[in-house]
Amino acid sequence: FKELEAGSSLFLLILTGLEVLVAAISIFLFKDRKTQLKVVIGGMVISAIILALYFVEVGKFVRGNFALTSIFAILAFIGFIMAIRGIVKDNRLVKSLDKLR
Repeated sequence: FKELEAGSSLFLLILTGLEVLVAAISIFLFKDRKTQLKVVIGGMVISAIILALYFVEVGKFVRGNFALTSIFAILAFIGFIMAIRGIVKDNRLVKSLDKLR
């Protein structure tokens, strides 16, 4: 049995590493929400590409199973969506506090 994981293809492995790097960078950009939002949207695009590549790779497998790392790709996509929602909510909060001044 073969397992479908990030190391299944070199391109998938590189994109997964880039996705992790983008997620780590976005955490430390909390003082600049506009840049953070752009980085997170870029990470979400990378994550969507990774999910599409996983679906392509699944078509190539005759027998096998999913490794835990392939399931993390879905969780990363959901995490990026939640991050975008949080950043937008923070922007709204800051704007409403600026109106009170």
